[in-house]
Amino acid sequence: MQLRKLYYLLLILPLLFINPACSDDDTTTDPPVVVDEAQVLAEYLEANGEVINTFPQMIKASDVMTNITTVADQYIIDIRQEGAYNEGHIEGAVNVAHTEVLAHYEANNLETKEVVVIACYSGQSAAWVTGLLHTMGYTNARDMKWGMCSWNEATSGSWTSPNNVNNSRASEFVTTATAKPAAGDLPTLDTGKETGPEILIVRVEAVFAEGFTPAAVGSDDVYAALS
Repeated sequence: MQLRKLYYLLLILPLLFINPACSDDDTTTDPPVVVDEAQVLAEYLEANGEVINTFPQMIKASDVMTNITTVADQYIIDIRQEGAYNEGHIEGAVNVAHTEVLAHYEANNLETKEVVVIACYSGQSAAWVTGLLHTMGYTNARDMKWGMCSWNEATSGSWTSPNNVNNSRASEFVTTATAKPAAGDLPTLDTGKETGPEILIVRVEAVFAEGFTPAAVGSDDVYAALS
């Protein structure tokens, strides 16, 4: 009897050493794949540059008016403050905050329109919105040139106001060509996505949410950092 117990014990002991090793092998996982999101996005944008840089992106106020009188398939988004919009706006224009234009565009299937006009005060923030829409592939978007300043005298304040028009930097211009600098490092992106289209959507939505102000720069800041 004792010999039989010893025999069974000798059979079991090797298994005690083998099973843990098998268990460790079963739980081994591959290291996570690290995606350089900025590089992936840059390569995607470069490969799709014809869509992103489709021009012209501007439309004249006179052409907007022609589209209205001829009942063209046109949709106008006025991104000015609600107060300015209420004081007077283009017939049929819809007031949408500039941070909400992408959501409004997609919710209303505006890619089906022949032209979507973005109108602001002077054309600057509308150009920013239009550029982002083109980046998303919505190439029917147009920035109304000079904004509402070009619509009529009553809405021309942004350009005609003495506080907004000056030539103080004219004496600081130079005529010598400046060499193109070497390419810098790409930013670090952390959207959690892996493909170019997925990363682009997250980034464009984030830029819209931030608004136009972070994208703006004044002449004082530019001239303070020329080197």
